[in-house]
Amino acid sequence: MKTGDFCDYDVLAEHYDEVRGHKADFIMHWTSQLADAVSIGDTGRILDIGCGTGIYTDAFSVPVSRTVIGLDLSRQMLLRAREKLPRKNTGVVQGNTCSLPFRANTFDAALMVLMVHHIPNADRIRAYSEVLSVLRPGGRLAVMTRAPEHIRESLIALFPGVVEIDCRRMPDIGVLKNELAGAGFARVESNEIPNHTVTRNRRNFIHKVENRYISTLSMFDEEDFNERLAVFKDRLDKKFGSAEELYDPLIFTIVVGRK
Repeated sequence: MKTGDFCDYDVLAEHYDEVRGHKADFIMHWTSQLADAVSIGDTGRILDIGCGTGIYTDAFSVPVSRTVIGLDLSRQMLLRAREKLPRKNTGVVQGNTCSLPFRANTFDAALMVLMVHHIPNADRIRAYSEVLSVLRPGGRLAVMTRAPEHIRESLIALFPGVVEIDCRRMPDIGVLKNELAGAGFARVESNEIPNHTVTRNRRNFIHKVENRYISTLSMFDEEDFNERLAVFKDRLDKKFGSAEELYDPLIFTIVVGRK
């Protein structure tokens, strides 16, 4: 196994959309949940922090009366985001959450969609403080993440080592709420939202795993990864038999803080 929790998204960018991508109805389901969480209507300015290739930046840019800006550290991810963001009401910026390149009181809402675990523990309160500063009064931050107990229930938990790594990386929901409050956010609340409709085609899912569709899988060196992959396939067989459609309980939690 490689040392540390760092993932090089410039390397992952080339195949990111192919192996990470979800169906349109999945994206729109979570876009709707996030929009409700930040109480954003058809207008307003939204900051998508850790936007990657712009999947949610793009989804939030409808209607065009909104302005949506994606932020990411990875230049290669942003290059791919630009390719899929033709609308004039979108843009992407390279930058660090701990030192946001925006003026105070710029955005009505901010999103962190499955990215908070990439912020080092020691830097998280500083990052939240930065977000608070660029929100307008009354603005909201929505952090979409996974609680440790839901990581253990997911299909990828069958891959040896994933649960241990992700439970270490993903902040406990109570800790996350306390950190947001410590950074100055008010009325911090969390909402656990199950998505019970997700099934995985066995062949397609194994292809995604083989191509390391989540950042956790990129933390194993090649020999270690292949050994764990063999165990993962064996566990799939034992759990599901010959079934081609595999149920995956993707349960996420959205934590919201208000300025």
